[in-house]
Amino acid sequence: MLISSTLFAQKTYQKAYYENGILKAEGWMEHHKKVDYWNFYYPNGSIKKKGRFIGNQESGYWYFHHKNQNIAKEGYYHLGVPVKYWKFYYKNATLLKGGDFIDGKRAHYWKFYYPDGKLKKEGRFYNDTENEYWKFYYENGNLKKEGRFLKGKENKYWYFYHENGNKESEGHFNNAKKNEWWIFYNIQGLITYKCQFKEHLKEGYLLRYHNENIVKAESYKAGKKINEWTDMKSFRKENKIKDLQ
Repeated sequence: MLISSTLFAQKTYQKAYYENGILKAEGWMEHHKKVDYWNFYYPNGSIKKKGRFIGNQESGYWYFHHKNQNIAKEGYYHLGVPVKYWKFYYKNATLLKGGDFIDGKRAHYWKFYYPDGKLKKEGRFYNDTENEYWKFYYENGNLKKEGRFLKGKENKYWYFYHENGNKESEGHFNNAKKNEWWIFYNIQGLITYKCQFKEHLKEGYLLRYHNENIVKAESYKAGKKINEWTDMKSFRKENKIKDLQ
């Protein structure tokens, strides 16, 4: 249901109601388009969002609220499209994430947070996809992983960490797939094995370690093991050491 009052016969203040009679929205209309300041409400009557319109499109700074009335998000619009810096919140009002928009797409540096306010991840967006260097964190604050993205996919050298802060693995990505040599560590930070990959499958050699010494070697083709050696002497007889570079 709509109720309106006229100002100068062109600009009218309108109110819309839910079927139960609770106010749903109110604001100014001009030439059949929303203009100036508007408020929108949940069916229980609490505020849902508020901001300005220009020619029926959101413009300027807007506020959105959760049903519990805590702020949900806030930021700028330009002709109906998010621009500049926006902030998003959990229902408990702690910051969820924040960063810039360009023409409605995420851009520049963003930060994401856990519900308790601790940093979850941070990095740059370009054209709404992750790019350049990113860092991810455990809830205890320790680094979880770090590396570069290219058009939203892991690229180049990455590091992964156990929750206690020791390294878990490290190696090369190409288009989000493991390639070349990777090193894997146990929770104490000691090397458990090194392995060559091609397009995310084991391809080449795998060297297993115990107490920082090589105790076994294996070879793989397209992810399947094709040979193994239990001592380095026999391995050297059948393979070229330069292949391990």
